Amino acid sequence: MKIKIKDFKLKTNLGIYGWEKNFEREIIINLELEIKDSQALQSDKIEDTVDYELIYNQIKQLIFSKKFNLIERMAQEIVDLIMLDSRINKCKIEIDKMNIFEEVRSCAVSLESKRN
Repeated sequence: MKIKIKDFKLKTNLGIYGWEKNFEREIIINLELEIKDSQALQSDKIEDTVDYELIYNQIKQLIFSKKFNLIERMAQEIVDLIMLDSRINKCKIEIDKMNIFEEVRSCAVSLESKRN
């Protein structure tokens, strides 16, 4: 089963240049989680699946508690956090850093992690 969190928009200070660190920039996070067979398909209970509200809150807390220079590092730390849940077999993430250049809507980084 897959759980997706799409178009999760946040504003955060992000960048390597001093001028970038002085204002918030919008980022958009998209996640796709592949989880082991979920008992929730039959039980209809949240405790039998991965709670996407918990993931949402964990990501917000991580981003607002740290300063990141690169979206690459941010993506890796989010994936590391998500993969702490042993029910998750695979995590794909894409983070878009919005409006960096006048002619470009976003620049993005994507990565994935699989459990061995």
